[in-house]
Amino acid sequence: VAIGVARDMLRREEWRDVPRVAALEALGRIGSDEAKTLIIGQLNDGERRGRVAAINALVAHATPPDSAAARLIEPLLDDPDPSIRIAAAGALARLGAAASAQALRARRAKEEEPRVRAALDQAVRRLGS
Repeated sequence: VAIGVARDMLRREEWRDVPRVAALEALGRIGSDEAKTLIIGQLNDGERRGRVAAINALVAHATPPDSAAARLIEPLLDDPDPSIRIAAAGALARLGAAASAQALRARRAKEEEPRVRAALDQAVRRLGS
């Protein structure tokens, strides 16, 4: 039932993505493959708040170190939105997959936004690389 309600909320398009964010937060606490599939489908869809919520939900759903979840998030390091890049860097650090350090360093080499550079540096430090 909860997944059905969350699925309906993900389809809503409302100001500031409030229903979508709430649905993603709930899905992050549901430990099922169906919930994970719904979360993954939201990583590249919609407004910033919803996408950040999807990133955080995927991390909540994962058990570190989770290289599979990290591989889904790594492409977001190249997102045009600096807030998404910052969220992705933090998520990769929390996921603890040491292999992500390479993607973080590669993005750091070309990153121009100071806030994102700081997040990338912090993520690499957390991964111990």
